Amino acid sequence: MPDLTELLITIAPFIAIGMAAQMIDGALGMAFGVITQTLLVSALG
Repeated sequence: MPDLTELLITIAPFIAIGMAAQMIDGALGMAFGVITQTLLVSALG
């Protein structure tokens, strides 16, 4: 059975990259919604 510390050291970069990707994806998703809403309101009057 592998040591827990060794396992966490192996998995930690994947967890960090996943968290960063989720933050970027969430920020882009919110920005996309605001931009789309603004364009629709301005286009439809």
